[in-house]
Amino acid sequence: MRFRVLILNFFVGFHLLGIFLAALPHDNRLTLKLNAWFQPYMNYVGLWQSWNMFAPEPRSELVRMDAEIQYQSGEVRVWEFPRIERLGLFERVRKERYRKWAYDNVRLDSNSGLWASTADFIALSNWDEQNPPVKVSLNRHWRLISNPKLSEPNQFTNNWKQQTFYSRRVRARRAP
Repeated sequence: MRFRVLILNFFVGFHLLGIFLAALPHDNRLTLKLNAWFQPYMNYVGLWQSWNMFAPEPRSELVRMDAEIQYQSGEVRVWEFPRIERLGLFERVRKERYRKWAYDNVRLDSNSGLWASTADFIALSNWDEQNPPVKVSLNRHWRLISNPKLSEPNQFTNNWKQQTFYSRRVRARRAP
């Protein structure tokens, strides 16, 4: 029994230390070295932290993503990545990491290695044996947020820009 308590305390302490280190500024060698050791595990279990929304400069654009799925019949459906403003409270908690993964990672050209797997996931998630998907196109949408110092508060530019940044023919031939 005592051994179990010891293991449990180590497990909880390890996670709390990892979360604490991730929240510290990464501006000294000790923090960088400790984070280098903890970060792969924290990423694996989904406990990573990212403060880029707040500093050093907040985002200047709104972003969202969707995918166009073309089916064998020629029908095209739009599949949306989670949009926080359209989710209820409990759905927000459950899907926020997924949304953040898509918007902060899949969307970026520097992470093009994620695109094929993402397209395959979307195709398999929307599989229809009678009318299977044949092509998936990933789209990013963005619009600039006006600077409140230079314009009226809460004034957004209403011009959403869109780019299809990846298309893939579906290779899977069966439902998941």
